[in-house]
Amino acid sequence: MKEYNVYAASCVRDGGIYHYKMDESGTLRYVGKTSCDRPMYMIKDGNKLCVVLREPFGNNDCSGIITYETGLQGELHSPSELISTQGRCSCHLSAFYGKLYAVNYLSGSVFCSDGTLKLHHGNGKNLERQDAPHTHYVASSPDGKYLFVTDLGLDKIFVYDKQLNVVSIATLPDGAGPRHIACLDKTHVVCVNELDCSITMFEYDEGILNLVQTIPVLKPESRTHSACAAVRACGNYIYTSNRGDNSISAIEVLDGQMVLRSVTPCGGISPRDIYIGKGILLCANQKSSTVTVFKVEKENLIQMLDKTVVGIEEALCVYGDWDAAFTIEKS
Repeated sequence: MKEYNVYAASCVRDGGIYHYKMDESGTLRYVGKTSCDRPMYMIKDGNKLCVVLREPFGNNDCSGIITYETGLQGELHSPSELISTQGRCSCHLSAFYGKLYAVNYLSGSVFCSDGTLKLHHGNGKNLERQDAPHTHYVASSPDGKYLFVTDLGLDKIFVYDKQLNVVSIATLPDGAGPRHIACLDKTHVVCVNELDCSITMFEYDEGILNLVQTIPVLKPESRTHSACAAVRACGNYIYTSNRGDNSISAIEVLDGQMVLRSVTPCGGISPRDIYIGKGILLCANQKSSTVTVFKVEKENLIQMLDKTVVGIEEALCVYGDWDAAFTIEKS
């Protein structure tokens, strides 16, 4: 049976990257652990695993990026020198045109590994959470030409070129708190909004985002104590993880509009990252220190209780090395 590499980040000082092999049934087999200080997020770039660490420097509170070579069996080795992100609490990164880009949440800035740093300015409507810029996500646009950067503090999505020049800015509803983005196809993207537990669809064309629709991802009684975290797309379905409510929402895209179809318990406490592919959804649950495994059947998420992985303290991020890129067939 074919196996895939899965990596889970334990975001504590004595944590690190846990390596598993996952077969096509969703069973995770532990391989080993690479120790590092508070990994926040990770991506694969060719034969390298790139990881952003929250505060790896002893003499300052900046975050840092480290890369590991991956062996034939997915093992991590030959760590690089640390690169400072020149900001605090970096929480997302992306590889783009041969460089690495990261966002510093507390500093409200965007960093490129060539040394370029772009600072955001201003605040949003919710002064308790939006008193300053809070950059949260950076990744390529669906055409591969530009970078999307969400700013939870400003209710905006910035579109940058590779030199971090602003191409355009899209504005979300006041107090939404844009957090993460998923590309549906070459002309549509969605953004999950942390503060008001909603999801927004945009039409995309040549560096411009135009808002199409915003809908809630939870029922009204659940929104007041919840915060959305991650979003992934698979076929014509979108999935979001919801902290507080401890759930995963499934949204269908039907005739160009989003419809909330189901809300499923995540099987843990405080779900952060989710990863989907091969009919499997993995959910990293920070406060229960677990990764739960679901079989995906459109809006039906069936938890496979016997496959839950425990003991990954502060499980913050999970990554699988299969191809997770799916598109929505346009009518």
